[in-house]
Amino acid sequence: MGIVHGGELCLMKESKDIASQYNIMIIGVAIDLEGENQQSLTTCDGLIKYMDGLRLARQDHIQKPSNLQIV
Repeated sequence: MGIVHGGELCLMKESKDIASQYNIMIIGVAIDLEGENQQSLTTCDGLIKYMDGLRLARQDHIQKPSNLQIV
Protein backbone atom coordinates (compact mmCIF):
# COMPACT_ATOMS: atom_id res chain seq x y z
CA MET A 1 0.00 0.00 0.00
CA GLY A 2 1.21 3.51 -0.65
CA ILE A 3 0.08 7.06 -0.15
CA VAL A 4 0.33 9.60 -2.91
CA HIS A 5 -0.20 13.29 -2.43
CA GLY A 6 0.31 16.33 -4.53
CA GLY A 7 -1.25 19.45 -5.89
CA GLU A 8 -1.34 18.52 -9.53
CA LEU A 9 -2.94 15.80 -11.60
CA CYS A 10 0.40 14.93 -13.19
CA LEU A 11 2.03 14.01 -9.85
CA MET A 12 -0.90 11.93 -8.67
CA LYS A 13 -1.38 10.30 -12.08
CA GLU A 14 2.31 9.45 -12.43
CA SER A 15 2.38 7.91 -8.96
CA LYS A 16 -0.79 5.93 -9.67
CA ASP A 17 0.62 4.62 -12.96
CA ILE A 18 3.86 3.48 -11.29
CA ALA A 19 1.97 1.86 -8.42
CA SER A 20 -0.28 -0.03 -10.82
CA GLN A 21 2.79 -1.48 -12.58
CA TYR A 22 3.80 -3.09 -9.28
CA ASN A 23 0.26 -3.91 -8.13
CA ILE A 24 0.47 -1.47 -5.21
CA MET A 25 -2.76 -0.10 -3.77
CA ILE A 26 -2.67 3.68 -3.40
CA ILE A 27 -4.57 6.15 -1.27
CA GLY A 28 -4.67 9.71 -2.53
CA VAL A 29 -4.47 12.62 -0.11
CA ALA A 30 -5.75 15.78 -1.78
CA ILE A 31 -7.06 19.27 -1.13
CA ASP A 32 -10.32 20.34 -2.76
CA LEU A 33 -9.22 23.12 -5.15
CA GLU A 34 -11.75 22.63 -7.94
CA GLY A 35 -12.75 26.30 -7.63
CA GLU A 36 -9.23 27.16 -8.77
CA ASN A 37 -9.33 24.76 -11.74
CA GLN A 38 -7.05 22.30 -9.97
CA GLN A 39 -8.76 18.94 -9.68
CA SER A 40 -7.71 15.92 -7.68
CA LEU A 41 -7.23 12.54 -9.29
CA THR A 42 -10.16 10.50 -8.03
CA THR A 43 -9.24 7.14 -9.53
CA CYS A 44 -7.04 6.06 -6.61
CA ASP A 45 -8.02 2.94 -4.70
CA GLY A 46 -8.94 5.26 -1.85
CA LEU A 47 -9.05 9.03 -1.51
CA ILE A 48 -8.79 11.31 1.50
CA LYS A 49 -9.89 14.76 0.41
CA TYR A 50 -9.58 17.84 2.59
CA MET A 51 -11.42 21.11 2.06
CA ASP A 52 -9.23 24.02 0.91
CA GLY A 53 -8.94 25.56 4.40
CA LEU A 54 -7.57 22.36 5.97
CA ARG A 55 -4.05 22.34 4.54
CA LEU A 56 -2.46 21.98 7.98
CA ALA A 57 -4.70 19.03 8.84
CA ARG A 58 -3.68 17.35 5.59
CA GLN A 59 0.03 17.91 6.25
CA ASP A 60 -0.36 16.56 9.78
CA HIS A 61 -2.06 13.44 8.39
CA ILE A 62 0.70 12.88 5.83
CA GLN A 63 3.55 13.47 8.27
CA LYS A 64 2.34 11.19 11.08
CA PRO A 65 4.73 8.28 11.67
CA SER A 66 3.49 5.33 9.71
CA ASN A 67 4.62 2.03 8.32
CA LEU A 68 3.10 2.83 4.92
CA GLN A 69 5.45 3.27 2.01
CA ILE A 70 5.27 6.62 0.28
CA VAL A 71 4.97 6.15 -3.48
